[in-house]
Amino acid sequence: MTTRKINTIIAVSIFFITFIIFLMTVAPTISFWDCGEFITCSYIMGIPHPPGSPFLSLIGRVMTLIPFYDFRGNGISEIAYRVNMIGVILGALTAMLTYLIMTKLIRKLRPPTDSRLEQAITMSCAAITAFMVAFSD
Repeated sequence: MTTRKINTIIAVSIFFITFIIFLMTVAPTISFWDCGEFITCSYIMGIPHPPGSPFLSLIGRVMTLIPFYDFRGNGISEIAYRVNMIGVILGALTAMLTYLIMTKLIRKLRPPTDSRLEQAITMSCAAITAFMVAFSD
């Protein structure tokens, strides 16, 4: 297998691992602070308190139209669960993109070699970095 194909497989694996873990821990309803306000404004297409966050409201409205199934027993009726899925999807994408950016950055900073050990070290360091970003506070 080529290095590019292995790199793609690892990136997709990181996405799915973080997606599944975030999906298992997503809030099924509203949580503390501004989340309830943003979820409500996304559902009714209102304007939350200043500065407003219009892009979040638009993306939240799109997410309310997609029937995500909550496998923990709430079904598809919870609007808050659907809006909270924004964090799940974007968190998993962030971890995947962190992996891809770190592999590029490590390859730019190190001298080019065709050693499989060097490539494995690069990919494993980037994967560890991606998981640290995904599961850090």
